[in-house]
Amino acid sequence: MNNDMNRMAYRNEYILVATTCLALLVTSSPAGSMKSPPAPVPKTGQTNSYAAGDDGDLQKGVAWPDPRFTVQENTNVAQDNLTGLMWTRDAKLFEMMDWTNAVKKCNSLNYGGYADWRLPNKRELLSLLDAGRGDPALPVGHPFINIQREFYWSSTIHEFFEGYAANADMCFGALANISKTKPLNVWPVRGGQISMDKPVWVNNAGGSTNSPAAPVPKTGLVKSSLSGDDGACKAGIAWPKPRFTVGIETNVVTDNLTGLMWTLDANLFRDVNWDEAVKKCNSLNYGGYADWRLPNRLELLSLIDDSQSAPALPADHPFQNIRAGKHYWSSTSHPLLEDFAINVDIFNAVTSANINKNTAQKVWPVRGGE
Repeated sequence: MNNDMNRMAYRNEYILVATTCLALLVTSSPAGSMKSPPAPVPKTGQTNSYAAGDDGDLQKGVAWPDPRFTVQENTNVAQDNLTGLMWTRDAKLFEMMDWTNAVKKCNSLNYGGYADWRLPNKRELLSLLDAGRGDPALPVGHPFINIQREFYWSSTIHEFFEGYAANADMCFGALANISKTKPLNVWPVRGGQISMDKPVWVNNAGGSTNSPAAPVPKTGLVKSSLSGDDGACKAGIAWPKPRFTVGIETNVVTDNLTGLMWTLDANLFRDVNWDEAVKKCNSLNYGGYADWRLPNRLELLSLIDDSQSAPALPADHPFQNIRAGKHYWSSTSHPLLEDFAINVDIFNAVTSANINKNTAQKVWPVRGGE
């Protein structure tokens, strides 16, 4: 009897250990992870679809809260409930100015009862954009006034050309690098996660709160040319270490920052037009998965490290065959011109919204995401 009881106890203990190990395997596996990544990619906002499997069809990403923005009473400050960032409601507090003065103006701004404003970095500016709209490229029902059609400065300088800084076009949502001497618009931001000074999120009362659904991650930039710029503030969610995990025997790479999975080979296909790019990803069976797709604009840009170039990917990335020359297609179409789609220059980290879909560009499949 004792032997039978011992065998039964051993069996139950074995089952418990085996079950625990299986649970750990499922929760730690990139394909079945139960743990949310620190900076999941939100939806782009695009809802019109031009091909099965494109951005408007799948609408992948963290859903936008409703309401998306909350205007603080008597302050003219608007909080983005998706990212947790706070913006001046007036998008033209200042006249157009060069980059250096834009950084200084934001650093010295006292507005809405707050004195910790700064010039937003590239990812923070990008977080405002609605890829389904144009002129302005902002979400329906946004509370902002005086939106300018010209570009807005970011605090993100070019890593290798310090005379240039990134900016965003609030009309059509394009990103570019422009000489710091050029006069552009300025739109201050506050809050977010500041790695050194303010390691908490800021709510409407000015205190700490839990991280929002889609917090903005760091740009990766560490070089600073002026106090208060991106390299000095390093605002955003910190990147996990390691940033990427390569699946054993699958050649599939999980980005531990966003939870997205990418093919190890960034050049699986020859250069193709946009329709072919969508179809090739939809039909891909790779690494044991058959649910690949063409990434949307925000997913492609989530890979970018603004401290790097040629390619503009994190220094420890495991990817192979990143090619110069042509850009990578996204599944996100131009908001007003359906024959054009957005693409990303992985080498120089510039987004273009004006590439005709008949043009041959590169393809890099992705899977996962909300």
